[in-house]
Amino acid sequence: MKNLTRHEESNSSFRQLADPTKLTMESKFRILIIDDNKELSDSLSEVLEGDGFAIETANNGKDAINKSQLNRYDIALVDIKLPDISRTELVNHLVGVFPSMDFILMTADADLSTAMESVKHEYVISYELKPLDTNHLLSTLNQVAKGRM
Repeated sequence: MKNLTRHEESNSSFRQLADPTKLTMESKFRILIIDDNKELSDSLSEVLEGDGFAIETANNGKDAINKSQLNRYDIALVDIKLPDISRTELVNHLVGVFPSMDFILMTADADLSTAMESVKHEYVISYELKPLDTNHLLSTLNQVAKGRM
C-alpha cells in the first residue's frame, strides 16, 4: 500500500475520517462505485453499507463526474471499461476535484499490461479482479479509512 502522507496534508475540513464502523452519518468514509453493471454495483453497495461505509453509485463516467460536483468522496471503485470515458481520463478528472481521493480499479478481464499501467498511477491503490473478493476489498477499504484518521 502506498504512503498516505498526501492525505494528511489535505484540508482538514475536507475530510473527517475514522474507522467507518464508528462514524456518524455525516462523517462516514464515502465511496463512489462506478460500474455499468447495475447488479454488481447494487450488491457491492449492500455489502459496503453493511460494513458502515456511505455508498453512492454511478453507471458511467458522466454520471460519476456529475455526482462528484455535488458530493465529496474518499475513494472510488472504478470499472476499467466504462462505456463513455477511459479510466485514465475519469481518474484524472476526479483527482482534479478531490486531490486526496484514492481509486480501486476493477475488471473482469485480467490483463497484466493494463494492471501494471493502472497501479503506476499515484492515486490507484489497488487493482481487483471480478468477481470481487469482498473480504479482501473490505480489508483494503478499512485500512485506507484507518490511515486517514
